[in-house]
Amino acid sequence: MNLFEEETVRVLELLRSGTSVALVGMIGSGRSAVVRAVVTELERTGASVEHVRGHAGLRKVPLAALRSLDLDAVQRTGGRPLDLLDVADALSRRLTASSQPVLVVDDLETVDPESLTVVDIARERTGAALLAAKRPRTMHETDQVLTLPPDQVRIELGALRYDDVSALLGTTLDGPVDSGTVVRVLTYTAGNPRLVVSVALAAARDGLLTRYADGWRISAPDLWSPSSCGVVESLLHGLDRPARDAALLLAGLGTQPLDTVLDVIAPSGLEPLEERGLLAFVEEPDGRTTATITPPVLVDCLTYRRSEVPRAWARAVLAPHGVTPTVDLRSAPRRDASRQDAALARYHEVQADVLGNARWAQWEEEPTVANAEAYLSAVWEASPDARRVEEVFRATVVPPDAADVVVLTRYLTLEAQWDGYVRRNLSGALARLRGHAHDRADIAPELVAYDLLLQAAIGPIPDGYVELLGPYVESDAPRALPVRVLAYLHTLALEPAEARRVLETDTPPSRFSEDYDLFRDGLLSLVRGRWAEVATVATEAWSQSRRDLNRLGQSVAGYVASLALFVTGRWNEAESIMHSVFVLGRPSGLMSPLHAGMLRLSGLVAACEGRVDVAESLVTHADRPHTPDGPGPTTARAFSDVVRGVVDKDAAQVTAAFAAVADERRGRGLTATELLELLLQLVVLPDVTGVRRFGQLVESHELDELVPLARLATVLVVDDGLPTDDEVTALLASDQRFVAACLVGHAARTARAADGARADMARADALDEILTRFGPGSGPHALDATHREASPSLLTDRETEVALLATTLRNVEIAERLGVSVRTVENHVSNGMRKSGARNRDDLSQVAARRAR
Repeated sequence: MNLFEEETVRVLELLRSGTSVALVGMIGSGRSAVVRAVVTELERTGASVEHVRGHAGLRKVPLAALRSLDLDAVQRTGGRPLDLLDVADALSRRLTASSQPVLVVDDLETVDPESLTVVDIARERTGAALLAAKRPRTMHETDQVLTLPPDQVRIELGALRYDDVSALLGTTLDGPVDSGTVVRVLTYTAGNPRLVVSVALAAARDGLLTRYADGWRISAPDLWSPSSCGVVESLLHGLDRPARDAALLLAGLGTQPLDTVLDVIAPSGLEPLEERGLLAFVEEPDGRTTATITPPVLVDCLTYRRSEVPRAWARAVLAPHGVTPTVDLRSAPRRDASRQDAALARYHEVQADVLGNARWAQWEEEPTVANAEAYLSAVWEASPDARRVEEVFRATVVPPDAADVVVLTRYLTLEAQWDGYVRRNLSGALARLRGHAHDRADIAPELVAYDLLLQAAIGPIPDGYVELLGPYVESDAPRALPVRVLAYLHTLALEPAEARRVLETDTPPSRFSEDYDLFRDGLLSLVRGRWAEVATVATEAWSQSRRDLNRLGQSVAGYVASLALFVTGRWNEAESIMHSVFVLGRPSGLMSPLHAGMLRLSGLVAACEGRVDVAESLVTHADRPHTPDGPGPTTARAFSDVVRGVVDKDAAQVTAAFAAVADERRGRGLTATELLELLLQLVVLPDVTGVRRFGQLVESHELDELVPLARLATVLVVDDGLPTDDEVTALLASDQRFVAACLVGHAARTARAADGARADMARADALDEILTRFGPGSGPHALDATHREASPSLLTDRETEVALLATTLRNVEIAERLGVSVRTVENHVSNGMRKSGARNRDDLSQVAARRAR
């Protein structure tokens, strides 16, 4: 297969027309393959081609790149010492041997300056087209003697996309490869073609990939194979010693804040790595920028060559900065999930940049609606260049008779999003949509539906939405988008039966609705109490979106999955999914409030687990300016006050913040969102008002699946009573098990914190007995009045051992003493504080001391 056929054909067309080309790509990007194919085809068709090749080891040797000219013969002909003009004369004569002269300079950055001067003179004399193949420069442009023509066309060879990697693996391994393995190879190699082939062959040879009847699948925990090191290390070929040392040291450091990296490593070591694309930078949810070596296979290769990184040297370099390597340099490389996330984030960034630039050029050449929609679709999921987007909307003329209604509708809805979310002009967006709906009856149903969708996304659910969308849904030929928007609005209004009835309408598939369908269906199942089902389906959808490299799908599925995982008590899984979404960056348009909602949900988890700094950073990041409140749970800015109240251990503030959020939801008619946020309150800090409202919604909207949970909450919080054995047994076998445990644990601690009356103590003992039936993990209770009197009985032996050391030793020191990882210690401290209700490490240590006695 020829992966670069399109690029090769385009380069040939440009050179034959006399246009010079800059072919830009990283080492291993296929740049050399394109050059070879171009030279071969030009020579086959009779062109006069001079191929000048650079070499890193000969960069300081004058005229080393022009060895093919036979400089000794040139000097004998001149009969005097050789100078650059003599060489330029010889090169010019060779170029003019045919009517189609072409100069090819390969590895431009490694060509000696004297050879570049000669090439420059010869090109000016002969008018030869120039193909200059080079690496991109991203931080510091180096001075080049070669003058690149101002009208040159720049062609970038970015990382391979999923389909390309799948095809390349199929050719390399002579058989199909399953999608999960394709994504693993893609992220492991950052889409570098040379590395894709090398890693695949090495993994197959070493038994890491196995061929089954339906194709190749990964059969090992990872793809690391020492036999691929030779090819991988070619990425470092030509780097000087400071840059190689920097790469080795960064491999040992793992993912670190950029400030730390700059403190430890001099810019002279970092700049060459950054220029080659071997550094990945990720904006974390707390606003910090972290740096890591990429692709991940290079990290594994460098840490495998551990003899080159003496541990004593690494410690000596890092010690003054208080930095500890995250990789054990004496052993095989540690698998770091954050590196995979960083690699995937970098892949998205590169793809969006390359594809966006290409489609921007197409739009500039022909500013049609089709080209505008193609450009906007390429950059919309990332953080698009606002100036370019504004220029597209300003200069694109919408013809009254545009034939492609799908493209036109997509373009108009994106423009409405931009009006509503970036320009902060919802009224203008709606007026524009209504004007187009009036002029174009053929797309009026879609524009009316999107009008209502945008109103509900930013403001209250519009009145009369059933009357407006009903005719399009009940017609003989119902349209997909009106049907799905009507079902979505019924869902937000907590009318699940109506939503399900509308969704039974038979409609053709719509490109507008796939990801939004998941969001709607997830909310619909959550309000119906089917949390485990939602967690499974949404997590699978999130995984599939990662395999498909669908950034929007990852955000939507990750949000729905995280909500379901939170209310089922699987917080570690929820945080892992949310972090993988965060590193992709903040999305645009309708997804920006959803992203902020995930930041707040992650902040709530951190606050409940006592990670105060993390929680504060997350909500600060969520509350960035110009992000409107969304329709989903935790997407309201007021929800940040809930997290801050948990951080401050201020129960009154948390209760007031939940009440404010509920008022905002009722004001917008978002009843389903109000119900789900009341559900979160049952986990964090239930109160009488919230429990009563939860019960009212469950009863009035006939949510039968949630009736047992509403009954338990009422008995425990409103009536100060005890549930029956049958009620507890039913909840133990349901999806509501975790929330029920949180309610029982809260009631037990509240009763024990009362004035000490016999009845309260007896009730507390009874509730403790019930709690043991739910197992460990009675939910967060750092806000309960009993945190000073927390029972130590819930701590495990290992948690007690860690807690006793927590006041005098840092986590790193505890890990070294107990022979476990730092992450394990962090988990023990976090779990111990959550179980005991301790406010800090000192409190936790006191609780552990009571247990030890």
